[in-house]
Formats: sequence, C-alpha cells, structure tokens
Amino acid sequence: MQSLAFGLGLLSQSISEVVLRFLVGQQSQQYLLQFSFKGGFMANWQHHLKLKDISEAWDRKEIDSKKAGQMTAERIKHLAEHLKPAYASYKEEFLEIAEQFEDSADQDEYNDCLTQLYDLGDTKLDDEFPGKKLCWISFAF
Repeated sequence: MQSLAFGLGLLSQSISEVVLRFLVGQQSQQYLLQFSFKGGFMANWQHHLKLKDISEAWDRKEIDSKKAGQMTAERIKHLAEHLKPAYASYKEEFLEIAEQFEDSADQDEYNDCLTQLYDLGDTKLDDEFPGKKLCWISFAF
C-alpha cells in the first residue's frame, strides 16, 4: 500500500515564491519531490463571506437547517449591499441566492443553495493566473 503526505511551505517572507513538497512513502523507501514556481496558487478573492460560526452552531446542534438558512441569507444580503463598486453587478445574483437560503427547509435544500453560492463566489473575474475571483466562502477561517 502506498501512502502520500502533502505539505506546503513558504520559504521566504515573500509570497512570490512558494515551494510545494510531496513526500511519497512506499514501504521503507521515501522520495522527496520538490516543485517551485513564481506566484501563488490561491485566487485573488475580492470578497470574503465567513460562515464558520453558522457551521459550528450547526455541528453543535444549536440551530436547525431553517435557522442556518436564515442566518446565511442575512450574511449574503450584507455582502450584497457592500460589494466593491466594480462588482456591484453581482448584487442581484447574491440576493436571489439569499432568498433561496431563506426558503430552504432541510439540509438537502441548504446544501443545494450552498452549491449555488460556491459557484457564484468562484466566478472568474479576469484571465490572469491565479486570477481574481468574486468571493471566498469560508467555513473554517
């Protein structure tokens, strides 16, 4: 059986150089593969929607899917009202998704709305690498 461990390390204070290291172990043999490239690989997110506390409350069973939908909708509405001017054209799309979250009645519907939100947030805004994207949706940070 082969195992794979993945690590990411920044070798300098500058984000302009990132080194990825892959450690592959097979029985007692180990191989170190190192790849370097200039620039980062995370998109340049133009907005950030934080949902960690909603996710944690759900995990602790403090809220049901209906309440989670309502809370998420409120966050999306706030974001929609505070989009950077260059991206104001996405306001209606965010508000439509917020309405769907408000109407979500169970976990499956909530997850369907979340998929739509991720898709909208992942909208590519330029042709650069790694490029600008509309909104980072986070449950962890």
